[in-house]
Amino acid sequence: YVISELAWLDDMSTITFDGQTLMAGKDVYQITDGDAVHYFDVATGLLHMSTETTEGPEGDVTVTTVYDSWQEVNGLIFVKSISQSAGPQSFTITVDKVTWK
Repeated sequence: YVISELAWLDDMSTITFDGQTLMAGKDVYQITDGDAVHYFDVATGLLHMSTETTEGPEGDVTVTTVYDSWQEVNGLIFVKSISQSAGPQSFTITVDKVTWK
């Protein structure tokens, strides 16, 4: 799946709704899928952040991905900024422009 959350439709038995919490000043819904926890903005329904713990050569590593600055283009909503960190490494992807041809 290009959008990994679409796989949830195939097997909802692995998904649990953990309730609502406050994260960085935002009300979010917390959903757990195995080793991953996803946080969706209550106001917009859009994905705000995900964390996943994976096993690395030096032990468990938690990967945190933050989705920020969503933008609507021609009726579709795109994320403009994705920041990811895992241990001491981090990077940010910024989308400057979305066009259709």
